[in-house]
Amino acid sequence: MASHVPFGGFGQGIEFQVVGKPLQPGERHGAPFTAVSADYFSTMQIGLVKGRFFDSSDAYGTSPSIIISQTMARQVLSGEDAIGKKLTLGEQHSVGTIVGIVNDIKIYYLRERPGWHIYVPLAQFPSRTFGFVVRSSGDPTIMATAIRDALWAVDRDQPISSVEPLQNLIAVVNTGDRVVADLMVFFSVLAMFLGAIGIYGVMAHLVSQRIHEIGIRMALGASPVHVMRMVLSQGLKLALGGVGAGVLAALGATRLLATQLYQVTPTDPLTFSVVPLLFAIVALAACYVPAWRGMRVDPLVALRYE
Repeated sequence: MASHVPFGGFGQGIEFQVVGKPLQPGERHGAPFTAVSADYFSTMQIGLVKGRFFDSSDAYGTSPSIIISQTMARQVLSGEDAIGKKLTLGEQHSVGTIVGIVNDIKIYYLRERPGWHIYVPLAQFPSRTFGFVVRSSGDPTIMATAIRDALWAVDRDQPISSVEPLQNLIAVVNTGDRVVADLMVFFSVLAMFLGAIGIYGVMAHLVSQRIHEIGIRMALGASPVHVMRMVLSQGLKLALGGVGAGVLAALGATRLLATQLYQVTPTDPLTFSVVPLLFAIVALAACYVPAWRGMRVDPLVALRYE
């Protein structure tokens, strides 16, 4: 159980202060705050970095225990050993002891950066609203029905707002990012298509301008394959120059895109190798038709071409 489920669309924050480390005038510290049951971390597969998880000893009426995220331990305590440190929480100034440090997780968006997070035992900090986290390998639809039945077997009048797979919650909160990504893909494909048309137009014009030259070359013994190679090489030089400029521009824009990426580094080697290769192939295909036409030129007709 947890007072807030990751990607659930809402959350709770709390102000805190490290006991023995006075804040500067006007300085305030706050972090997302989640009250959880003892088995929450194992269910969510949140790894323990140091210390311990909550257990049965963290009961109501006992001294509050606190678990914090790894980033919070590193940034707030400046590298000091966080285990055993005390925090003052909220307006009631409840003093709790840090008993564990866990891995960072994402709670609102997939692309959010690792941040501060405070966990407390649900038994010590009861919440009026909370959610259940269930891990299962079965059909989510069947599991949703079973979960509702189990809850209503305890309290038939208990309202249940929703029962959703975590994947669905992630999809909902990242709808905006997905729309932006889809639009970027669409305009990228459109730009590549327009670029291919542009390359085709330029190469067709260049071939038409060099018809007389091509006729002379073929009359002097140049083979059709040689003519095709000549036209393709000229087109590829232009295309590769554009691809190179595009790669440099993309590398320069990586810092602007870093916050918009998830599970992809700004300078992802696969992206920076496959995409230029794809553009080069498209450019080669766009050059092929003008080159093929140049290869089929009749030398006698070309020599009379003005």
